Amino acid sequence: MSESHGSKAILAALAANVGIAITKFVAAFFSGS
Repeated sequence: MSESHGSKAILAALAANVGIAITKFVAAFFSGS
């Protein structure tokens, strides 16, 4: 139970980081062009 919760938290953190990275790239692209 604790293992699945840990992996779920890790996946959530990775997803959040990816989302932030994509948002930064999109913002830089639109502001640059």
